[in-house]
Amino acid sequence: MARPELMAVGDSVYNGVRSLTIDAGMAKLSVPAQVARAFDWDFVAPDYPRNVLFDFERLMRQPDLFLSLRQSIIDNVHAWLADKDWSQHDAFDNLAIAQAQIKDLTGFTYRDHIGQIARLLDTVSGSANLQIGPLMDLHMAVNGCFLLNPANDGAAAVAALSPLEIVALRQPKRLLVNIGINDGIWTVCLEATADQLDTAGILNQIAGTLGPALLKLRQSNAVDNIYFNLLPKPSAVANLTPPRNPQAPPPPNGYYPRYVGRLGQIGGLSSQGLSDVDTKIAKLNQDIRATLGAMFAPVGGLAFVDIFSAMAAQDDKHGREAVPIKVNHGRVQWHLTNKPLQSVALLGGFVQGGLFGLDNLHPSGPGYAVLARAVCETISRAEAIPIPRPIVMQDVFDADTLLQNLPGALDFEDFLLDIAVAFVS
Repeated sequence: MARPELMAVGDSVYNGVRSLTIDAGMAKLSVPAQVARAFDWDFVAPDYPRNVLFDFERLMRQPDLFLSLRQSIIDNVHAWLADKDWSQHDAFDNLAIAQAQIKDLTGFTYRDHIGQIARLLDTVSGSANLQIGPLMDLHMAVNGCFLLNPANDGAAAVAALSPLEIVALRQPKRLLVNIGINDGIWTVCLEATADQLDTAGILNQIAGTLGPALLKLRQSNAVDNIYFNLLPKPSAVANLTPPRNPQAPPPPNGYYPRYVGRLGQIGGLSSQGLSDVDTKIAKLNQDIRATLGAMFAPVGGLAFVDIFSAMAAQDDKHGREAVPIKVNHGRVQWHLTNKPLQSVALLGGFVQGGLFGLDNLHPSGPGYAVLARAVCETISRAEAIPIPRPIVMQDVFDADTLLQNLPGALDFEDFLLDIAVAFVS
């Protein structure tokens, strides 16, 4: 069997989640899928037969559906359980699972979680109100089992394997890795608090468990090249904003006086507080480079993707945008930025934002394209190969169903808050 040109492991940012939702269309706009198309490589993206538990973009357009949300989730899971086969494919090239933490790349398996689905469904079904913890455990169990074992076959070899063990089995030429965000960083971006940010803990997990597991893949020649995403710049995430839309650029220090989590107007970080967070993540990225670089020095085959800088280059929220992203929508040109997404029906829809979805945490298709371009450039440099089909932002924008059909009136999506907290904490 031919080796895959490309595989990916990671969390929701590589899974392709948009607005807390994942389905087959969104999976095709994920970073790994966009990278594969740019290089003309065959790539089997997850062909979800339905969304996983909920579709919050649909709920934003039809808020009355929230009245039946609990029952629709129950029906969704019953449909998953009723399917004998989930997919026409035996394996996917993208194994990134929403909500995954560093430990899950070596510890999450279909066999350990398939039996939990019915139990968690009973918990959700037996409660008059949605319990966020069991609900999100259910989401990860369904999504993870589908991604790791699309044949839904308990006897399959992959049933007992973790994402990285499946990579070792399939031996791709290249592996993309995006992980670590759910180990405290997205909590900063959602709740505007740095209380749970433990950069030393993240580094210890990478150095102690993940790094050796990746090194083993290289030493065994199961993978030729590994592309490891460094961690993002928190202040460039749309959800961290001043309490009100600023009418002027930030002060000379580059930060506004106060930031909150826009999704629910929660938490609070001072100018210095957010600056310190950015500095800590920048230092953590340096430490990851040094630690993994030394570990891989004898075998090579490791390159780092500077996601931090890629996001910083599009930080229009702070007036630091390097090259504006402009696309045509009918006869109107839109300027896509990292500001919170807003639309108002009376003003013709789009007002600002566009690089992030409705939750202001997960990117839109064009937002993922920003990251995919950084990955493509890193691969091109590392392997000295051209990019035959460079990513065209207009094409990605045209394929993004959210941006092509924005909800009529969108500002603060308070009712998504509890789900968002559970999804990324």
